[in-house]
Amino acid sequence: MKFCTCAQRTLLVLKAKEIPHEVFHISLFKKPEWYSKIHPGGEVPALLNGSNVLVQSSDICNYLEEKYHQNSLYPSEPEAKNRDKNLSEKLYRDELWLQIMRRDLHIFIAVAASSDFTTCGVPHHWQSDFEM
Repeated sequence: MKFCTCAQRTLLVLKAKEIPHEVFHISLFKKPEWYSKIHPGGEVPALLNGSNVLVQSSDICNYLEEKYHQNSLYPSEPEAKNRDKNLSEKLYRDELWLQIMRRDLHIFIAVAASSDFTTCGVPHHWQSDFEM
């Protein structure tokens, strides 16, 4: 079963901190009704802790770091902790961008190879930049 990058990020923190958890596989295209009741927006991942639902992977990871002190993900010094948090966010965004590019590159190539550049919003004078 493949996980989206946001779910992967959350799972890595759960495993690194050795937090007991249960994983429910949710199809991004056909979400079960019970999941929509927990999180009407339908995004994944979601962390259900009692009646509290967290839905952004960065919020979930920060919550887990604050609640569970074992196997801390960051150094204890404030400056180093802030530096590492900023770096982890940047690396996550870069990895997410790369995964999107890998997934969608064929679409860009197909659009760039087409002769009708008006459909994708690319100005006609850029067409020579995209010729293959």
